[in-house]
Amino acid sequence: MAVKEGVMAQDIKMLPENEAELAELFYVPRSQWLQTLIFDVVIFLVDKVLKPAVKGFFRVLGRLRGREVLYDS
Repeated sequence: MAVKEGVMAQDIKMLPENEAELAELFYVPRSQWLQTLIFDVVIFLVDKVLKPAVKGFFRVLGRLRGREVLYDS
C-alpha cells in the first residue's frame, strides 16, 4: 500500500543500517495521519510542559513541608 500511494520507494532496503533508514520503513496510512499528529502533539506537551510543571510543583511542596509557617524565611 505504501508503494502504491507513493509514500515508500519500491527499492527500499528492508534491513536499515542507520536511524534515518529505519524511519523510512514506518508507514502511516493516510486515514490515520490526523490521529498520529494529535497523538504526537499530546506526547510532546506532556513531556515538555506537564512533566516540568509537576516537578516544579512538588519541589515547591517539598520546600514548604519542613516549615512551620508558610512565610517563614
